[in-house]
Amino acid sequence: MRPIVFLSALMAHALPAALIVNDEQTITHQVRVQPIVVSDSDGTNTAVFMGSQSTEDYIKGQVYRAWAQVGIQIIWEDEVPYWDDFTNSGNHGSGTRPSADLYAIVRDDDDAPKSSSETTINMFFVNSCPAFAQLSEYQVAGYARIDRNGTCVTIGSSLVLPLNWSDGPDSAKDSIAAVLAHEIGHCLGLSHTLSLADNLMYSGGGDLDPEYLISEQRGTVLTDNTGIDGFDFAASLSVDPPPVDPNTNYGAWVLANEVVGGVDDDDDGDRLSNGLEFFYNLPPKVASSLPPPTESPQGLMWSLVANQDAIADGFTWFAETSTDLSNWLPAGGDGGRSVRVLDFSNFNKIQFALAPNQPGVFLRFGVTPPESLLGASSQSRSRSTSSTLRVADDSHEHCSSGCCRPKTVPLATE
Repeated sequence: MRPIVFLSALMAHALPAALIVNDEQTITHQVRVQPIVVSDSDGTNTAVFMGSQSTEDYIKGQVYRAWAQVGIQIIWEDEVPYWDDFTNSGNHGSGTRPSADLYAIVRDDDDAPKSSSETTINMFFVNSCPAFAQLSEYQVAGYARIDRNGTCVTIGSSLVLPLNWSDGPDSAKDSIAAVLAHEIGHCLGLSHTLSLADNLMYSGGGDLDPEYLISEQRGTVLTDNTGIDGFDFAASLSVDPPPVDPNTNYGAWVLANEVVGGVDDDDDGDRLSNGLEFFYNLPPKVASSLPPPTESPQGLMWSLVANQDAIADGFTWFAETSTDLSNWLPAGGDGGRSVRVLDFSNFNKIQFALAPNQPGVFLRFGVTPPESLLGASSQSRSRSTSSTLRVADDSHEHCSSGCCRPKTVPLATE
């Protein structure tokens, strides 16, 4: 008789017999992941990776399926070794490994063989995962920074073996794939879903058979926030923009400024799309930025002057606020408690006022181009860089300790 794993109601739950996801969508973006397999400094105690080649291929295939359902392809770089006692196991103490160790590993360790590309996600396979106590050989867990680069994963040694799993022969491999895909989701900007129990990003007890992603989560990933984030990790596949009509104001502006990319592209690399720069009268070939806020009796005030030619072509502006960088409301959608929108469109001026004493509020701006300017793979909006208001740098970068619960796979009796 093989041992039965008794599940903890607090920290573990059973795994599905198969990874159930939505149908694959047209792939429009690619995300690269650099696996780093860690050992102790003397070469011993090497962390579990993905087992045999066939097991590895299966796990990577399931991670692909999890993200292909929103048109994002996960590409794995070749794994690289790293020898470091602290990275692998921390200070070898008992109890829960400090969650802050994640930062020391993925952000501060300059000796680690992290990818030379800052838009490739570094995934460390370690013996002891930050934010967790030492796992059993039948558990897998991960910990990641939200909308930032870096995650740690610990895989129990038995999970990559062809054992008699009670939920089916592939349940252990599916559990590994679900955790890897989940942690990639955090790096791409997704928080936990607390109510969608059938979602890949759900964290909690109960039946986890489906691992769905929804279109709103794709939108979150492909929203360009400040700094390197999920938007930058998800590289867009090249699609030629549709030709512009030189008889429109936008077409004349494109020709006059020798703009090469489409309305959602960024010719000068300043993180403001061509469409947004047209709308707000910014140069498309020289790095620029939206005007900063100024103090006013109504609070911090942004004043943006719209291009009347863009309005005549059918461009429209939008602004959105959030408290968690995942759920966004139209600015003023909370009744104006956090941000008031003062639209003086007759004078081509749009103003946004942040109410005083509003900690933890994010504000982002963008424009919606006319449909005639959007290519087949373009998003429905050209987005600007987010403006972050009164939020500490790390306040939304990671989950609290233990919230990404480990997955435990039970064995069957013989």
